[in-house]
Amino acid sequence: MEDFFCGNQHGRNTRLLKVDKDGNEQWSKMLNDFIVSYVEQTKEEAYLLAATKLSEDVILGYTMVKLDSRGNKLWEKIFGNELSWFLSPRKKTIAEIDNGYVIMGRSQTSYYIILKKFKNRDIPFAVFTYKPEYPGVNQSVIFDASVSNDPNGNISNYRWDFGDGNTTITSEKKVIHSYDRIGEVAVRLTVMNNSGE
Repeated sequence: MEDFFCGNQHGRNTRLLKVDKDGNEQWSKMLNDFIVSYVEQTKEEAYLLAATKLSEDVILGYTMVKLDSRGNKLWEKIFGNELSWFLSPRKKTIAEIDNGYVIMGRSQTSYYIILKKFKNRDIPFAVFTYKPEYPGVNQSVIFDASVSNDPNGNISNYRWDFGDGNTTITSEKKVIHSYDRIGEVAVRLTVMNNSGE
């Protein structure tokens, strides 16, 4: 490989710089809301990144990002609670296999090492945040699914199950809901793309 790749973290963002063998800049990209800890070039000269994904003040978790040869984002996969943290910055955490990848990290609840295998073409995945963090009875809660992603198309529908018997399907990324009693609820979000996946 005649060129190399480096990232420079700027707070909650990472700047990626590709240079040739003589150190001449080929391109530079800023990845907002990603803290990148590992970069690897693939066989087709794209790039795989292991990163932590953020949304405002919320850590969404362990994330894999694929860029094309010019640094344009092709897709991202947020593992959330499936994996918690990378094993160590700058250590190999991604392996390319036939028609997919293996990514390695730690369990959220223990120090066990976890390997996750997934195909190159992945289905849409749902991630959301909400505000306020501790809502009161009948207080409006804003649920935001803006960071949900479809590697192969556009998300067309968001199906919300608010955990209190109420559900809604919308094409909007944000919804508002309130609860009429105190207690814990499990909110579920399902996303569907324009291919019906």
